[in-house]
Amino acid sequence: MTEFEFSLVLERDPDDVQTEAIAANVPSVTGLEGGGPVSLAHVVIDAADFATAVTSAVQQIEAFGVLVVGLQTDDLISIKEIATRTGRSRESARLLATGKRGPGGFPSPVSPEPWSLYSWTEVGGWFFEHFPEQDFDLDRQATAADHFLRGRHITRAEPNADAWAQLLSI
Repeated sequence: MTEFEFSLVLERDPDDVQTEAIAANVPSVTGLEGGGPVSLAHVVIDAADFATAVTSAVQQIEAFGVLVVGLQTDDLISIKEIATRTGRSRESARLLATGKRGPGGFPSPVSPEPWSLYSWTEVGGWFFEHFPEQDFDLDRQATAADHFLRGRHITRAEPNADAWAQLLSI
């Protein structure tokens, strides 16, 4: 078993009864944070893998009537943040991104100049492919989990929700 730590985005702040029930019955939830634009459930859980950890935490929280709509991630990042996450200098990250150093094929920014932002999921995958000693797979899985949870939330009320759910099994 591995210990995983993450924060789930909730549809709304749990009411007092739900908060007490989650605190008493879901030991993996180390805290609930709300009152602002985003409500979070902070989770520390042991599981065989990350997908199992997220699934288990979502099921436990939702058993008390609180809908989980995402997983908190920081997928959009700057060159400066790429440098920090990879342990490189900002200049080294910039040179990799512009193709002036390294194997080329660096992911394109997802926003235009002058404030280029990159998807950490794509960048982490590129680093894993070209520098396998730097493993960023958990970050990629977290972003995937966030997209799955958000997609589930968006399509939940659709009349063809079952067809949308089948999309995940393709």
